[in-house]
Amino acid sequence: MEKLRLNGKKQFRNRLLVLLLVLLGGYSYSITPQQVRAITIVPQENVFFTNQELLYVLKIPGVVPAEVITQLGSLPEGINFVSSRRMEYFEEDDTSGTRIEFWFVFRDTGKKVIPPLSVSIKGARYNIPFDPVELYENPKTIAPRMVLEIKNKKTITSNAVTKKGANDFTVTANEPVEFMLYVQYATGIKNFGYEIPKDSFFEETKRFFSKDNNEFDTSFSQEMVPVASFTWTVLKGGKFSLPNIRMIAGAYSGRNVEISFPECTVTSVVTPASNSRQKKDELIFAYALTPSNEEKIEEDKIEVMPAHIEQIAALRVKERHTLFGLSKIKKQRVQAEREIGITASQGEANIPHTIICVVAFFALVAVIILLFVFHKKSLAFIFIAVELPVACFALIGSLSASKTYGIVQSGSISPVPEDSALTSTAVTLGTRVQILEKTENWYYIQYDQNGGWIKKNCILVVK
Repeated sequence: MEKLRLNGKKQFRNRLLVLLLVLLGGYSYSITPQQVRAITIVPQENVFFTNQELLYVLKIPGVVPAEVITQLGSLPEGINFVSSRRMEYFEEDDTSGTRIEFWFVFRDTGKKVIPPLSVSIKGARYNIPFDPVELYENPKTIAPRMVLEIKNKKTITSNAVTKKGANDFTVTANEPVEFMLYVQYATGIKNFGYEIPKDSFFEETKRFFSKDNNEFDTSFSQEMVPVASFTWTVLKGGKFSLPNIRMIAGAYSGRNVEISFPECTVTSVVTPASNSRQKKDELIFAYALTPSNEEKIEEDKIEVMPAHIEQIAALRVKERHTLFGLSKIKKQRVQAEREIGITASQGEANIPHTIICVVAFFALVAVIILLFVFHKKSLAFIFIAVELPVACFALIGSLSASKTYGIVQSGSISPVPEDSALTSTAVTLGTRVQILEKTENWYYIQYDQNGGWIKKNCILVVK
């Protein structure tokens, strides 16, 4: 009897201990409604991209996972729910609670807000909001772009989709316009260049990168990186195209992307004030193309006769079309140029050699195809190795042969194709120049990194 009484007391103590532990446990996991209302569902990244799974985390302290029930409502278009999971978490300060993770995918860029999450905690229902996020295009698909800021005019981006004429603007003739060029969403600049527009001055005033410093931080950034600044002065009235600026930039995907600006028409308006500045601007043009005093003195010592120019032009034509004896012709041409003071000049693209390379390329292609047909793969790869340099020579030769060059036999360069131009600049006779454009009576030529107009009868074209 005494034994049964002692066992009953022991069971009572055990039950009392269990009840005490439950009460203590319930107290340790308690949370007030005010604390719940202060909770938000927090994204776990600093920058967010489209078409990529994004993680949100809800942490409810003092509550075990079994006491939490969640219900996600309807999502806006463009937001997809992927999955979720819940677990108990423990902090270093001995606090614990429930952690719930949500994964979503967003299709569109911009500021996005997910509707509040309905959460039941120990039977009490709350609406807990998601923190808003700003979505950017996924770096794996985003392409680098150039941004051109035109002072007091507008900003033009290379990949913007705009209506026809949206990028057009107006300038005043003979009045400089300042440009600032940026690149965005790029890991570096691989190549950069521009064409000097005709009938205008186009000057690069500053470059913000160099060959040794053309790589950027590879982590995603919206920052616009400065590339170069320019000034552009149109010399007459009329319709002009935006200067042709081109760039090859590295993308976040690892590809190299060629970038250029969309079509843009610039209207140049002549005003009385701009006419007064024209003379000064054309004198600057003349100064840019005028040889130094030392060069003038040297030129004055040499009397260039028309026969000299005709001889140089004839030798260049032979150099362009002769298959054999090319080295001898080159020596004769170089000697003839030295006699009139031209000490450095480029040779002509040889058309017969280019034709041979092109024919050899197609012949090798045919041979390689036959070798693969007859399962001679090892021999085919040898021919492929031979074909690569042939293809390079054929391509380079074809590009060079397609350009038009001429020899200056008289005349001078003007900033505009008009006889009434206020100034013109003499060109060294016998100089080889590239012909970029032509009108009825004028050629637009490239001379000493500058461009200008010269009358057709002043040029002997090397055909």
